[in-house]
Amino acid sequence: MSTTTATEPVYPIDEAMLIPIHPAAAAFPTLGRRDLRELVEDIRVQGLQQPIVLIREGETVYVLDGANRRAACEKAGVEPRFEWYEGSNPEGYVMSANLRRRHMTPGQRAACAAKVLTTRANSASQSAIALDVNVSQSAVSHAFIVNEDDPDLLQQVIDGKVTLGAAYDTVRRRKEGRPISDPIPIAPSDERATSSPLAIAVRAALTVIGTDDPVTAGMRATDEEVPTTDLLKVRDFFVATISARS
Repeated sequence: MSTTTATEPVYPIDEAMLIPIHPAAAAFPTLGRRDLRELVEDIRVQGLQQPIVLIREGETVYVLDGANRRAACEKAGVEPRFEWYEGSNPEGYVMSANLRRRHMTPGQRAACAAKVLTTRANSASQSAIALDVNVSQSAVSHAFIVNEDDPDLLQQVIDGKVTLGAAYDTVRRRKEGRPISDPIPIAPSDERATSSPLAIAVRAALTVIGTDDPVTAGMRATDEEVPTTDLLKVRDFFVATISARS
């Protein structure tokens, strides 16, 4: 049975694993295998340094922050520690906690903001959100549009399977009644290097091979915060290389 002290809740690990994840926290992808292994080893050696944060909404208790730490504690055989969230903005807390410590592309950050906040924000709110998550306002706007039209596609952006630019282009073409194809997938990887500036530029360039539409190239460059000229240079390099080998 769980118990609650004046300052912190106490759950044995078997009960702790049954606590549902708060919807705002569920918008963020779980750690990859490598990062989870590293977290398990760190907790096994050092113990759990940061408590898992719980929130009570009505009669339900949720994990607001620390689902990965909870999973790592189970694998490490360490009893987790908990604390209650005492603020008034759980969504904002989740955004701040996750975006501060995760390796995410600008497109993923914008997509997570749209997923957590769920409803379409006005332009003033989008500007504030963009500042909060350190991305362009257009990226936030595109993420909200994709979420409204195709939440599953936005989840693919969050999971790192497609870029925000590719997802937005698919939605835009669908709305305009233009031919669409599946967004070019990003090869799954457990490497942190996938969020490096060079990797982002290359990934964005790959999505515009085969198009000379400057609007499409510009949108994808903006969504991934890559200068359009750099994106087109990388694209042209790929095209020239492919042509030379054909």
